[in-house]
Amino acid sequence: MPKFYVESGSFRGIVDSFDAETAAVWAVHRVMEPSRIKLDVTEDMERDASEIGLFRLEDDIRISERGHGRKDAISIPTHHAFARWAQLILAIDRLTDLLDDHTL
Repeated sequence: MPKFYVESGSFRGIVDSFDAETAAVWAVHRVMEPSRIKLDVTEDMERDASEIGLFRLEDDIRISERGHGRKDAISIPTHHAFARWAQLILAIDRLTDLLDDHTL
């Protein structure tokens, strides 16, 4: 499985993924997952955001198999990756609800 270097805004990561689009969805997941957990907001949170896993994405997510900061990186619109991520989260939540309803 190829390794992808993913970056956008303050986020940078490396992931083994099937393709560049899946790597972009992974980046959105890494950025959005902390927002699904209730957090206490403090004044230091903005400064320490990268240390606790909160990042900001730009309009595009750049993906390369050769490293971060590459001019030849593939660019995927963040809104596209976010829409794919949201669809996956919705499907997982629905499956979880179905399984919970059928648990003895």
